[in-house]
Amino acid sequence: MKSKFNLVAFIGGIGILFLLNDLIGMIQKQAWFDAIINVELIALMAYYIFIYPFKPLNMNSVLMSFIAFHFTVVGIEAFLEQNILNLIVSGVVLVFVAGYTWYDRKHKYRLKLNLKSRR
Repeated sequence: MKSKFNLVAFIGGIGILFLLNDLIGMIQKQAWFDAIINVELIALMAYYIFIYPFKPLNMNSVLMSFIAFHFTVVGIEAFLEQNILNLIVSGVVLVFVAGYTWYDRKHKYRLKLNLKSRR
């Protein structure tokens, strides 16, 4: 099991390096919204590699927070660029996230990928 995690961490680390390289190019081009989304993906991968194996949290709330942040950024970008389709899609997804969060609090359904801490 430990070797499987090391493989995931290795592949995730390579992915983080590619995203950092892409992030530098986006900052040079001043594509700020794409850079924010890249930082979000880097944070999600870093969380999964470095924090999750030792302190598994409730994945529903963590993933819903990342989805809400992502589609908020996409919605703001769509509003500024007047892209109606992306604005509608991001609005629908944010309504879904709000509804799911309300349902999750009411029914106490939890999804944990790892029930035991790896220490």
